[in-house]
Amino acid sequence: KNFINAPVSKDSAPSKPATVPEKSQQQRTAAQKRDRAQAKVASEKQRREQAKVVAAEKQRQEQAKAASAEKQRQEQAKAASVEKQRQEQATRRAKQEKARQERQKRLEDIEATKKAKLDQRMRETAKQTQIAEQKRLEA
Repeated sequence: KNFINAPVSKDSAPSKPATVPEKSQQQRTAAQKRDRAQAKVASEKQRREQAKVVAAEKQRQEQAKAASAEKQRQEQAKAASVEKQRQEQATRRAKQEKARQERQKRLEDIEATKKAKLDQRMRETAKQTQIAEQKRLEA
């Protein structure tokens, strides 16, 4: 019979020549090498992705830290500005109070001078009156 076109089952397959198992072993070895290379590439890719993620997180933390420092600097500047304004206002109030006291003192001095002059005139008038009275009595 002719078996060339007949379906062949594994059981009835003719025994393979001696080179076929060697070839199969070489294919397995090549496949293993290929698998290891692919795994290595995939591992490296995953490592790079992980490094990117870590670097991005580190950068995010640094930006947050910088933002926090900037916010704190602004708050300190604001507090310093508020304190400066408070001191300037206190200085203005003190100057105004000093000016008010000086005006008050000048007014009091003017009043005292007027009163002294008036008293002097009153004494002179009284003296003149007394002298005139004495002259009238003597005459």
